[in-house]
Formats: sequence, C-alpha cells, structure tokens
Amino acid sequence: MVINSVGEVSMGYYVNLETITLEEFFSKLQEVSVLPSQKVLRETPEEKCSCLQKQGIHHLDQLEAALKSKRRIAELLTKTGLTLDYLTLMRRELDRYHPRPIVFAEIPGLNEHVLEKLSQNNIRNTMHLFDMVITAENRQHLADRTGITLDEVAELTRLADVSRIMWTTPAFVRLLVEAGYDSVEKIADADCRTMYERLAATNGAKSYYRGRLTERDIWLFIRYAKDVPQIINW
Repeated sequence: MVINSVGEVSMGYYVNLETITLEEFFSKLQEVSVLPSQKVLRETPEEKCSCLQKQGIHHLDQLEAALKSKRRIAELLTKTGLTLDYLTLMRRELDRYHPRPIVFAEIPGLNEHVLEKLSQNNIRNTMHLFDMVITAENRQHLADRTGITLDEVAELTRLADVSRIMWTTPAFVRLLVEAGYDSVEKIADADCRTMYERLAATNGAKSYYRGRLTERDIWLFIRYAKDVPQIINW
C-alpha cells in the first residue's frame, strides 16, 4: 500500500517487499552490474545475509524498516558490525524497488489533447493514474469523467503498468508498449531472446531509447518484472 502524490492510496503499484526474502535479495545483487564503489554489495553475501537474519530480518519489508531512520541504522550498526557505507548502499538498492512514477508529459508520443485532459484532472504521473484504471469499469469511468477516449485510456493504462518495473524511463516505457510488451504480465512471461530482438527492431525503427540495451539487461528486467504485482484486469 502506497500513498500517492494526490493523497490517495495506491494499491499494488509497487512490489510487495513482504514477498521477497533476504536470500532472494542477496542472490539478485550477485547478478546486477555494480559500480566499483558498490562492489562491497557483492562481497561475502552469505555472511552478511546471516548477520541480518540473526536480527530477525528475513524479508525486505523488515530490512526496509530497519533502515528507515538514522536511529534504526545506528542500532543495526551496533548489533551487526556492518559498516555505514554498506547499509547506505543497501538502502539505495531497496529504493530501486520503488521507481519514481513517470510523468506523462515526458513520455514520447502522447497526444497533447490527452495530456491536457490529464492535467485538468490532476493526473500527472503513472501513480496518479494507476488506481483509476485497474478494471474495465474504472477505465470507462475515467473516460467518461475526463473526455479521453477508451482507446487512449487503454494506452495510458499500459504505460502506467509497465512503468512500475525497476529501471524504466519515459522513453523505455514507450518502447516496451510499442514493441508489444505492454503489461507486467507479458514482460514477466517473456522469452529473453525474443524480447531483446523485438525491442531492438522497434527502437531501430522509432529511435525512442538512446541507451544501449544488451540481452543480459533484458534478462534482468524480466527477472525483476516477476516481482511486480499483476493486478490490471483487462
């Protein structure tokens, strides 16, 4: 449960950290690319995982709570002997599970009429929209209220859905939707090689995304997509 920017509760927008064990978290840290200054995250993972588990931390929601304030971090430092630099890096990795909602005006290819209607209704980013489009009834109500067509609401829904996955950007969510990977479910179930080739072909034709994608990037993206709640009802 997350409070969104318009003061409403967004149900299921982010990954439920209660469902991810500490062992899974450490395993994934071994798979992602890290900067030289972050290499400590990949050192002696079993030892560090065990150290945290001895403090009753077994899932990521518990780790998040333990790193929530300077006081709690200080307590964890004392009890575990882990360094402040290490726990700070851990906090940053946890934050990746809550990617910044994407502003609709920054997404390539959205109709100015749609953006104007969204703004008039105080819907500026993907989190603002999310709870309004979960069901067909929700989407019809939004179309009736805003004057945005159902097809346009469906497009916004797809953009909002895939934006919840770690590492997404405005250009990348547009690329995903254009390539047919327009839901968390489709991405989580995707074949890595096929998805990589389709994204590369679509981006070659449309030039949405300037970054360099590798097949391993897509493999990791699919892996993290599996953690995101699949709650859009089509």
